Amino acid sequence: MNFMSNKFLLILVILVSTPLFSTSIAQDSGHELTAEEMRRLMSTDRIPILSAVETTGSPYLFDSFNDGSIEFVNGKTTNVMPLRFNAYEQRLEFREGNSAFVMDSNTIAEFEMYVDNTVYKFKKGFDSRRLSEDEFVILLIDDMVKFIEKPSVSFQQGVATYGTATQQDVYIPNVTYYIKIGDGDTNRVRSLSERRVMSHIDTYKNEVISFAKTNNIDFSDPKDVKKLLLYYNSLLKEAS
Repeated sequence: MNFMSNKFLLILVILVSTPLFSTSIAQDSGHELTAEEMRRLMSTDRIPILSAVETTGSPYLFDSFNDGSIEFVNGKTTNVMPLRFNAYEQRLEFREGNSAFVMDSNTIAEFEMYVDNTVYKFKKGFDSRRLSEDEFVILLIDDMVKFIEKPSVSFQQGVATYGTATQQDVYIPNVTYYIKIGDGDTNRVRSLSERRVMSHIDTYKNEVISFAKTNNIDFSDPKDVKKLLLYYNSLLKEAS
């Protein structure tokens, strides 16, 4: 009888505590959340760090956890903690010890990840072709000019392996770029090319073209496109 009672109480606690994280984040506006506090709030959302399923590729933007911080919709922030972004499921995970915990994306306004001396700033709220407001994107430039990268991953089951009869499940990464100028629309760049990038330059075209030639800008390279758009951004800010 005691065993059955304890089992019933355990189930009851799990059912009651399931929405606890979202409620606490929405109401609490005190100190920064630590990983330990978040673990206590999200103990029912624990997931394995390593997958037992053999697949090719990965659903994650970066396979390993990297330091990062989170800002929630109520303005509350976290300490720096190990984070990992699942681009296939559009969900953020954090790690404490040997366990990983899934976060409720609806509670997150933005987050940062620090990888190889680079800060990756993730945000949502942009709407465009093949982009919805609840999807996280990376802000390569976050100013009057916004240069946006949307990482995504598709999943295919039973893909034939070349030269064998073996079939595998495969995660396939993809990236789409967007440009937003001032209060204008967020526009998808179908492919990184001079014609498509320059079509979003409405003013100072001669200056921008001159900058591209002087600096040997490769319009197919997102790093070079970022340099070009940073220069265009500086021109717009000087004129404002």
